[in-house]
Amino acid sequence: MKLIISILIVLGVVASFSTLANNAYIYDKSKIIWSLKGPSKEFSVAVKYPPGTKLTSIAGTENNGYTQVVDSRGRKSWVISSLLLPTANILLDQTRIEISALKVEHGKQVRELQSELAARAPLEKMNETLQSNIAGMQVELEQLRQSNSAMSNRFNREVYFAGGITVIVGILFGWIFGLRGRKRNSAWS
Repeated sequence: MKLIISILIVLGVVASFSTLANNAYIYDKSKIIWSLKGPSKEFSVAVKYPPGTKLTSIAGTENNGYTQVVDSRGRKSWVISSLLLPTANILLDQTRIEISALKVEHGKQVRELQSELAARAPLEKMNETLQSNIAGMQVELEQLRQSNSAMSNRFNREVYFAGGITVIVGILFGWIFGLRGRKRNSAWS
């Protein structure tokens, strides 16, 4: 009989504890959370918990924003209430909503970029054609410069040669006509 009463008392305590206790998860993704020995920053650090740690909340204090929790090892401590989620599913749902929103937002941006790329495709083809034409024209220009230089050199040689011949012919004509038209004056006459 005492055994049955003891079992009933234990079950009653456990049942009352389970109605008061709620599962909570640390959801701060960026860092390890340090729990305290009391419900304020004035208390010392009790335990550190990584993100996603499952805790059982025992009591919360609305005044200062701390919740008393128990971890899987039975260690009691106080954690800032805003760092706890009632279930991991809430965090998962929030993350899914954020992902969906990002997909929608970035999906629009991706579609805009794709349409912009499609609009630029003919321009890129035209640019390639023009670049090819420019390269061909640069080669042709260099060939024309070399041809012009060769022609200029040839012209200069021909002009100098013609000028030289003209001077020589002029000297010869001057000498020939000078000899004919000159009288011989001798010193004895």
